[in-house]
Amino acid sequence: MPFGEQLQETSSDAIVTDRGFTTASTFLEAVRFSKFTVGLRGCDSILQAGRILGFAAIERREKGPTKQAPILELVHLRKLHEILLIGCDPVDRLGAGEAQWWFIRRSSQ
Repeated sequence: MPFGEQLQETSSDAIVTDRGFTTASTFLEAVRFSKFTVGLRGCDSILQAGRILGFAAIERREKGPTKQAPILELVHLRKLHEILLIGCDPVDRLGAGEAQWWFIRRSSQ
């Protein structure tokens, strides 16, 4: 990834000062997801950055335990398909279509 130390520090500062919407743990999850799903290279330097890991640890400690989301069922996929076909909001329709595309792509591998 074309992220240097300066960009990592700038994004870390934005996370801490609440100027950005991305929290440290969410950012790390997105990088991990990108690394393992699309094979993005160069993620290890970000995943090992001490400042971001420290911010994520503080956030995790303050947040407390996370509750696991319920398992994805067929009824959820049908609801996504319904939103895609007859949804009023174009953003919702786009999100539903994107989610369905990822589920289908992932299940065909």
